[in-house]
Amino acid sequence: MLVLEDSVPETKARAKPRHVLAVDDDRTALIILEQNLVDLGYEVAAAAGGSDALEYLKDNGSQVNVVVLDRRMPGVDGIEVVRRMKADPELRRIPIIMLTGASEETEIEEGVSAGVFYYLVKPASTALLRTITAAAMREAEQQMSFDGRTKSQFSALKHVDTCRLYVRTIEEATETAALLSECFPDPARAGDGLLELIMNAVEHGVYGLGFDKKSEVLQTGTVEDYLRSSYDDPAFADRRAEVVFTRKNGGYTVIITDPGTGFDWKQFLTVNPARAVDSHGRGIAKAANMSFDKVTYNEAGNRVVAHISEEVELDW
Repeated sequence: MLVLEDSVPETKARAKPRHVLAVDDDRTALIILEQNLVDLGYEVAAAAGGSDALEYLKDNGSQVNVVVLDRRMPGVDGIEVVRRMKADPELRRIPIIMLTGASEETEIEEGVSAGVFYYLVKPASTALLRTITAAAMREAEQQMSFDGRTKSQFSALKHVDTCRLYVRTIEEATETAALLSECFPDPARAGDGLLELIMNAVEHGVYGLGFDKKSEVLQTGTVEDYLRSSYDDPAFADRRAEVVFTRKNGGYTVIITDPGTGFDWKQFLTVNPARAVDSHGRGIAKAANMSFDKVTYNEAGNRVVAHISEEVELDW
């Protein structure tokens, strides 16, 4: 059994992500979007089209936390910008909010395939802009916290073939994801999905934070504060999620089992158009579409198997 220790303490608090790149070929729409984002407290850069956005990202990508991107633009359109960002190791993890004139299911499916998990339907209200941008910023902040725990001294973990860990807090979830990501050939790709699936097991399985309750929590505070307030509750004292990693025949498998009763996981494997503008509920779809070759839940929903293949298919 591998025991986690606080071997990578955070030496100083990181600034919350606040930088947004707003992209739209319609000058009036861009000015309005930029002003709305500024009014919401974000630092904003503006690009008047896909080509300008890519040029800005080439020089300033490390400073951008979230991109708000028009879908339909002449020349380099929104989907093409997304594809180029996802092909760039330095840009592929930046959360992207797609602006679209219609929430057609086929459009959303195309966006998800390209790597978009946040949507705003034009004309977007200030309330909706606030909700979706805040969700994307939470993802950026989560990635920053995760990256701070991923260190080169874990490179020896690429030789680990089996380990088992137990998780009950969001801090342990982040540390476990960072640790296990180093067992994979592409730690950044695997790490994002690991973090989503392990965090889901903690939120839903350990503390019983379902979709509706999480929506309620996000209206008044943060999920992190809500969960931390439950750490000392005797009702949760003995509850843990189990995370098992196995490397075999060129494949990499993680099995995450939580003590909860499960949930209706089928509706979360993809981004349902009806939930495209929700403040959360994208993590499993992101893990299934972007991080792993295969994600499978048991019928109840309290055990998930995530797999990345190299040359040999997993023998189920």
